[in-house]
Amino acid sequence: MTKDDFLKMDWTSFKSFVDSRDLSIQYIETDNYYDLYAFDSILKAYCGIVKPSSEVTDFEANYKANGNKKLEARDSEGHSESKRVMALDSMHYEPRSLDFVTSKLNSLYNRKHDNAGIYEGTDYGDAEALFWDSSNAQLVQGESESDVDFQTRLTSYCVKSEIYFTPDFSYAIKSGTIMVRETPDHDCYFWCMVAPHIAAEYGGQVPFLSGGYNLSFFAPMSFMKMDGETTFLIVKDDTYLSHRLGVCIKHNAGYELGLQMIYELYK
Repeated sequence: MTKDDFLKMDWTSFKSFVDSRDLSIQYIETDNYYDLYAFDSILKAYCGIVKPSSEVTDFEANYKANGNKKLEARDSEGHSESKRVMALDSMHYEPRSLDFVTSKLNSLYNRKHDNAGIYEGTDYGDAEALFWDSSNAQLVQGESESDVDFQTRLTSYCVKSEIYFTPDFSYAIKSGTIMVRETPDHDCYFWCMVAPHIAAEYGGQVPFLSGGYNLSFFAPMSFMKMDGETTFLIVKDDTYLSHRLGVCIKHNAGYELGLQMIYELYK
């Protein structure tokens, strides 16, 4: 691009061009001269002013301080262009899938692809299932309680099932998808949040999906995607685990619903 590509103007016309469009003047200063440029989409204006002069005095007093600001990128038709940054340069795209069955012990699947059998892959070890009764007390398996006996208690009393995902890394989250295996035969609500274990008054329980999504509206094998269109960086917190992601499903006592969650992450 050379000066021949610009509309050449005197100082008065150039000022009018700049003022009417609220532009920042791009300038090159030499000992005896100012080369002034102004850009408005596909329109480009140029003015040269000589030192010393009243034009230079006017420019230095009223325009120079606002000059040489970064230009807004525009396409050939004058539309503003923007660049969407999805993650830090050091990160790569790696979604995580978790699936489990509400009210069901040992149903959480969160494994690597190593080894041969479906259930022989190494567990990532960064997700856990939690169960709660109608008094909001956590249902925990006793030290001497068998899996069968604990499952009997879950079937009788579990009305809220949760999954906590606590990765050992910082991540940028873009979206989340939930899929259901069948349609619940009753109102069955789903929430998703960051730091679910920390009370809201202390900065936790930040909603990713708020209000409660009624899964009984789902058709079998259907899904819902929650997409923020860009990412949100969540930094690993070894002290308070405030980077933890959680999902909560409230359901009838003992109800078993198969779900799969996919977190779209950069890590």
